[in-house]
Amino acid sequence: MQTEEIKGKFGVGYSGTLGAQYRLYERMYIFAEVEAIHLAIQRQSSLVTSYSVNGNDALPQLNRYNIETNYVNELTPSSNNPRTNPNINENAPADELTNTTFFNSLGTNIGIKYRIF
Repeated sequence: MQTEEIKGKFGVGYSGTLGAQYRLYERMYIFAEVEAIHLAIQRQSSLVTSYSVNGNDALPQLNRYNIETNYVNELTPSSNNPRTNPNINENAPADELTNTTFFNSLGTNIGIKYRIF
């Protein structure tokens, strides 16, 4: 079992809400709304924080290459990755192509609103 801590670059996204309300009485309303959130975050680095085999802690047995990863836009012959560099450095973080994680949400809210003043 493995647990990782992943750090991302600054993300950009949007959120929006569309709704309506209807007045029931002088200070009481019912409302309904739809909300949407979209956020895209590109990975920057990751760190393995725990690693166990058959319930035993095996993290101390891993080298830095297997614990840390830097995410890059392009792999070059000098990258610390066996796909482009046959002489990887096991005492340095691995280099991998970056990817983007999307956080999306679509929801509805329905309720009663009462104004005191």
